[in-house]
Amino acid sequence: MSDWTWEYVPDPAHVVGGLTPAQIAEVESLAARIADAVAVRRIGTAFDIRESLSNVKSYGEGRVMIWFLEDYREDVVLVVRVQHFGADQASNADPSLARTTSQRPMTASAATYPASVSRSSRDTPSGACG
Repeated sequence: MSDWTWEYVPDPAHVVGGLTPAQIAEVESLAARIADAVAVRRIGTAFDIRESLSNVKSYGEGRVMIWFLEDYREDVVLVVRVQHFGADQASNADPSLARTTSQRPMTASAATYPASVSRSSRDTPSGACG
């Protein structure tokens, strides 16, 4: 058993609000496994204050995708966003809580680079070699 734990940031209502208890259980099981994996990966790694918090990372398994940070000061995985791809049927009691297709995450490459501009033509002068 590792000393690493996990938690929702800012809170469960903002991260997993609208998911069913079964879906939340899937998310929490995956978050615990991520915390265990980080603990194993960090064995023997000395703490460096310049590297006290990771960038946002993502991991998906099955129908669950989790975005998280690793806080090396507190040995905690901070779960900041969750997408459950079975969430369209999440709440029969209140349809406003169910996540819609439009809320599914956009890929980083699609968000960063417009389709009409390629990185190579923008980054290097015409005919120049990198």
